[in-house]
Parts: sequence; C-alpha cells; structure tokens
Amino acid sequence: LLPAPFPKSKMLDAPADLNELLVRNKLLEITGHQSSAIRLRGQQYNLNLKDGRLRFGDKLFQVDLLQAWQKAEWAFDLEKHRPAQKEQAGPKRVHSKYLLGPLEATTYALSQLKPKEWIKPDDLLPWLRIFCRQNDMKDAAKICSLGWRWGCLLKQTVNGQSYYRLPDNNLPGGTSPSLDPDRYLHLDSRQNVTVNLQTIPWQSLEYLNRIANLKASGAQLTAAPNFIQMGRFLKTRAQPHPLTLWLQKNSPAFKKAIETLDARWGKQIVHQNLLIAKINDVGLKIMLQKAISNPEQILFLPNDFIAFPQGMLKAVEKQVNKSGHIIKTVRP
Repeated sequence: LLPAPFPKSKMLDAPADLNELLVRNKLLEITGHQSSAIRLRGQQYNLNLKDGRLRFGDKLFQVDLLQAWQKAEWAFDLEKHRPAQKEQAGPKRVHSKYLLGPLEATTYALSQLKPKEWIKPDDLLPWLRIFCRQNDMKDAAKICSLGWRWGCLLKQTVNGQSYYRLPDNNLPGGTSPSLDPDRYLHLDSRQNVTVNLQTIPWQSLEYLNRIANLKASGAQLTAAPNFIQMGRFLKTRAQPHPLTLWLQKNSPAFKKAIETLDARWGKQIVHQNLLIAKINDVGLKIMLQKAISNPEQILFLPNDFIAFPQGMLKAVEKQVNKSGHIIKTVRP
C-alpha cells in the first residue's frame, strides 16, 4: 500500500550508455603503461602481475575487488568536488551510526528500480535527506555523473535530461561473461594465447586468472596453462566454461594440458620435491600461517602436518629458528 519510491521515474528501453574507459585503462598498469585512472593511495588498489597471477594488491583478481575499487574511486572523486564547509555556530548535531554516505544511499535507492525504470538525479534528493548527514547531502547530479564516469551507473539522455540506473547484470564495464571468446582471445604466430584487454569480460578474466599463467608482453597479455591450478579448478565446474572449450579447441598447449588432466584424473600421483613436516606447537603453526599466507607455497594438513615444495625449505627453517624451536630431519 506504500506509494512508489520514485513517482517521476521514466520507463526507457533504448540502449544505455556505460562508460568503461577509465576501468579498462586500469588494466594498462599491468603492461607497464600509465593509466589515466585516478590513483588512490594504498597497495590494495595496485593492479599487478606476480608469479603469473593477476592481483589487486596482494589478493587474486576478482570482479568484486574491481567493483570495490570503482566505488572507492567514485567516492574519492566525489570528495574532490565537495565544496568547503564553513563551521556553524551553535550546538553540533550528533550523527547516528546508522546513517549512510551519499554513495551508499544512491546505490541503495537505485537498487529499488524496476527493470527498464530510470530516474533523474533530482529524484534522489529525498533519499539523500533521509539517509545522509547534512554535510553529505551533495549535489545529486554530481553524484550520478561521477558514478557514470567510473562505470558504476548507466546513463541515458532524453531531450537533454540525463537519467540513471544501476547496470542490470551488476558487472563493471557492462560486459557479459557469455561473450564469444573469439572476441577477446587470439593466437599469435607462435601459437601463444593473447588476451585483448579492451574486450575481455571481467568474469572471463577472473576465470582465466585461475587456470593460466599470465604474462605481460609489451602492450599485450599472454596466457599459458598452469597445470596445477587447472587441476584444482577445472573439475569444480559441472558444465565446461566457454573459455575452456575455446582454449582446448584452439590452443595446442591448453589442449595438451587438459587432455593430460583427463587422463590422470582419479589416479594417485606421487609428488617429487615435496617435503612434509609435523608441527606440534600451536604458536609456531600460527607464525608460519602469518609469514607464508600463499596457499600455493605451503599447505596445512590435518594432525599437525604441513606440506611445502623443497624450494620453500629455507623460508620455513628461518621461521622455525626464529621461534627458538629445533628442527629434526627424518630421511627415508
């Protein structure tokens, strides 16, 4: 029985405008080119390649991390455009911890829209008055325009008036994960898989990052099969991913890796250059977990056992010696 939240909304079915230029330019960082995107301070926003894996800071690349960066840039950009506030005389208002910031209020309000429903920025003003502190009731048109600038909002212009809503698939850049891999994957003259950073869907990039070793080669990104990661990840999918099918069909290296995985699946494999240790001290185990947090470098097993490649022996011994414990070596 409540009234519609946006009585002046407009139903539009025309193609929407989603700006992904700045978001795509963020990927230029991994090829050594200068990104035109605003650079927030902090390593958590640094896009980089490490050990063949694409990372946001020290975390593996994920779409939700990219979205968090977009919103952070949106908030940072909005703060730059915020007019200076003058101190007012009299008692100061005590703000409730339940109040929202202008971005949170805007995205919440836009999430209430029906499919194909659009609103003007001024339609957000009642929401900002309800949910935001007085100093955060910023210009709604500026909030929306900057949200579109960072690829967080869709925009349509009708008779000179801009209308906004959230992306229907909630993906940054508006790219669909079902996009044909022929649009963003290619083979070079050496049969290496090259990635088009301007067209690859973000979810496909996240998937590729889970099964391949990525390498920046000039202005391009190349992908090679990561046999261990493919063994861990590919069998977790009930239906083959379109990207995996394309790689198996077009790339000799990926085809060989996938066929080898299928042939070995279910068989017992004896690992070489793998060391196993038993740690009875809880404090030492916690110290190792903090010092070596990468699951690809060390594996914590039941009954106080750990496993790690022989190349990690010095790093493990360093932490054990640092804690004052004694190492006992057992050889077969």
